Parts: sequence; C-alpha cells; structure tokens
Amino acid sequence: MDMQKVGSRGTMVTYQELADTEFACTSNIYIISCSGEMVVIDTFLGPRIMADTFQELEANANEVKIVINTHSDWDHIWGNSYFKNSMIVAHKNFAEYLMKTDTEEFQELEKYAEGPIEIIHPTLTFDKRIYFEKLGIEVFYSPGHTGDSISIYDTKDKILIVGDNCESPIPSYVNGLLLEEHLESLKNYLTYDFEFIIPGHGKMMTRQDLVDNIQYIEDLIEGDPDKLKFYEMGESKLIHLTNQLYMENSINQ
Repeated sequence: MDMQKVGSRGTMVTYQELADTEFACTSNIYIISCSGEMVVIDTFLGPRIMADTFQELEANANEVKIVINTHSDWDHIWGNSYFKNSMIVAHKNFAEYLMKTDTEEFQELEKYAEGPIEIIHPTLTFDKRIYFEKLGIEVFYSPGHTGDSISIYDTKDKILIVGDNCESPIPSYVNGLLLEEHLESLKNYLTYDFEFIIPGHGKMMTRQDLVDNIQYIEDLIEGDPDKLKFYEMGESKLIHLTNQLYMENSINQ
C-alpha cells in the first residue's frame, strides 16, 4: 500500500490488490484526522487489510469515530467490520443497492476478500445532505455510478472525495440508467472550492480532470459516434469499451 499526505489532516491510502485482476485498477480510501478523532472513507476489501493499514499508520481503530461508505459496492465496504465502535454513514438507498451475499457473483468476488467478510449496514443514513460541524465535513447525495453514491467535502482542506463517480482519464463502470444524474452530480462538484479530488480508484484528480469527466458523460448522453471515437484510443480505450458493455447490461437488466 502507498500512503500520501493530503492537506493538513488527510491521508490517501492506495492499494494494488485489484491491479492485476480483471478490474485492473488501484483503489483508494481516505482518512481524515481531526482533534484526536478519525474519519475513514471507504474500507476496501476486508478487516485484514484495514488492520494492516492502521498498523502502518501507527493508529488505533478505536480513534475512528465515523466510517463513511461512498456507496455499497463490495470493494468499498468489506472492511467495515474492522471498525467495531464506529458510526457507519451511508445513503438511505444503501440497502437497495447492496449486493446479495447468496448470489454467484458475490461468491466469485469472495476470492478477493482480505479477512472474513461480515456485511455491516450503516448506523446512520440520510437523504440529501449531512454536515458534521465539529469535523468540518459535508456529506451529500451524488447519484451517478450508483443510485446510493455520496460524496464528502472536507471544508478545512478543500478536498472532495467522490467514490467511483470520477476517475482519470474517464469514469469507469458508468451506469447507463443514471447518465443524467451522473452529469448533474459532476457539474455540482464544480460549485465547490476544492484543491483536489480523491477518487475511489486511480490517481488524485484536478479540476481539469473533472471537466474532462463531464465532457465524457455529456458525449455518452449525446451518443454521437464521431465524438465517442475519441475515447476508443489511448488511455481511455479499455475503460470506454468496458463502459459500453456495462451500460448495455445495466439497461437490459
């Protein structure tokens, strides 16, 4: 794992465990330390890797007051069980989008688990927005990648944490049923005064990266073949082709 200090109180932890799989991605969690308390945003693949992370940080999980799940995808929530004494925050649609554990898909994904999987549901859910005044953290609904996607704004360091709604060079696993909502969420990010964006996967992003993501979603909505050909080359190619299949599957389900 790699750890990068961000601003005055943030740490982006990047993992390689899915890099050499069919998902071909690095994965991030984000940790905010504030006045002896910690907030953990997403928990990756399980309690074992969270234990390794906190050992590397020389930190105590009991200091984690809040765990925030940006959405209910497996690679963002399986480590929740490591934080026994923490409040788990997620959108009210979390349960609706949560993958069922008795499916073949879930059982296939279990090979990536880092420690025993125990699905921990949120202890606090919300609809549109929550503001944790003491911590200076705004949590708001931002549908796009999923219908339960949320984002977090650190008002002190001016950092946006966006789950899987954004990625460089273009978002991956785009939901064909939520393109308009996704576009609205990305445009809403532009209203925030941020220094960097922390995505769920890949490198830290800038405002220009966000503008590029917005253009991509706009092009998907318009569906102009000539414009979409631009994404069939270079770094975007594999992601775009995967998106086309994923969007088709999401629409046909």
